[in-house]
Amino acid sequence: MSPSKSSSKYKLYYFAARGRAEVTRLIFKAASIPFVDETFSKDQWPGLKSTMPTQTVPVLEMGGEKYPDSGAIVRWAARKFGLSGKTDGDQLRVEEALAGAEEVRSLFLSWFFGTDPQSKGELEEQLKQKATKFLGRWEALVKETRASQRVYTYMVGTSLTAADLAMLDILEQLSSVHSIDLNAFPKLLNNKATVSSLKPIKQYLETRAHYPF
Repeated sequence: MSPSKSSSKYKLYYFAARGRAEVTRLIFKAASIPFVDETFSKDQWPGLKSTMPTQTVPVLEMGGEKYPDSGAIVRWAARKFGLSGKTDGDQLRVEEALAGAEEVRSLFLSWFFGTDPQSKGELEEQLKQKATKFLGRWEALVKETRASQRVYTYMVGTSLTAADLAMLDILEQLSSVHSIDLNAFPKLLNNKATVSSLKPIKQYLETRAHYPF
């Protein structure tokens, strides 16, 4: 049974979309931490905008206070719930992955919402270059562990971190960009399969609302 709003310590505000809030959602789900996923439509946003600290979302509310900035929220949640890496080196790798994923996501969202054909084409080329560089680096860095006749792949170390959840989200978004060949990154696709098969993530992916981005 889902927790009631009154019993949840955390409330996440964002549009009814994956966008910049999905990695935070995935972290909460992976850590089995109850939270209120407060979504709203584009039409509802003007009435809510003035209630947000910087008139932007996502925003995390806890203890009666609202905290903005997707990057800050993700990094805090990763540390809070044990998904930021086990060693200093691992933590730096996770931070690097989160920062890179956010750069790719920003370009993706600009491309996704683009309407002018020429500028959209230019944005897609920029996105392709940025994403290919990012994915190529992590294809070389991911760690493979063979167990029970299967290969499990993690971005950092041999267990789940926020970097894996960010990669899952980025690969889902980039799957709609036809000029990017994700099959060129088989280890990252196996990382996606590894993370998607984890019980709390699998349950979430099977039951979450279907959003276009």
